[in-house]
Amino acid sequence: MMKGMIRNSTIPCLGYTLQADFHEGVPGSGVLLVFVGFGGSKEDHASFIARIVALSGKSAVVVNLSGQGEGDFSMKEMTAGRHILEAVEAFEWVKAKHGSVTALMGTSYGGYIAAYLSLYRFIPKLILRTPALYPPEDLYTSHQDRDRTHTRLYTSDMGMVRTHPLFLQTGAGKEKNETLLIVHGRDELVLSATTDAYGARFATETYVAEGFMHRFNDPSNPSEARPTYYEAIGSFIGQ
Repeated sequence: MMKGMIRNSTIPCLGYTLQADFHEGVPGSGVLLVFVGFGGSKEDHASFIARIVALSGKSAVVVNLSGQGEGDFSMKEMTAGRHILEAVEAFEWVKAKHGSVTALMGTSYGGYIAAYLSLYRFIPKLILRTPALYPPEDLYTSHQDRDRTHTRLYTSDMGMVRTHPLFLQTGAGKEKNETLLIVHGRDELVLSATTDAYGARFATETYVAEGFMHRFNDPSNPSEARPTYYEAIGSFIGQ
């Protein structure tokens, strides 16, 4: 398989399968495991990941959790708890197939899932792009049954957010990983109380994408700032 090519993979998981794309990087450079946003898919992120692979040299495995992309499941019927279990299964599959997972990246909802995975499995490099957060009592509530007004109130209240189990649990390993937190300067969905809590718990580095709305491909985002954005991620995981 040539560098830069994409191969579809099937990951056995809890009696069903997950679909994933494998982006070929430089052999021996390690593997980046990627979880995408709530309404996203591996297909939506293909060009973004291709840029990161080219900059870092790492191969990448981008996973559709159940309900993302095409498949037999509906996202509205899924729960975050189930997706965290799927993330563990995906990690173990990548480790078995490629020897190790040297970096992990999650965007928005995928950042929430990736942050939890990092508590259960040690991964040297973690990238959290505009990571979302949900009230702890909703871990096993289907997405269609979540109270979105309560979620927004909860994630805007630093006093409540700081006591979330995600920020109180200790990690899987004795060695602390390196974490890059990416904050979008005009993020209208992930609020400052949430990003501040992620920063305090996880971040060893923070990159602020000034002028960016929550969605990376929002047409109002400054196109001239995108190369620097890509480079921040590529250089972090390529070190």
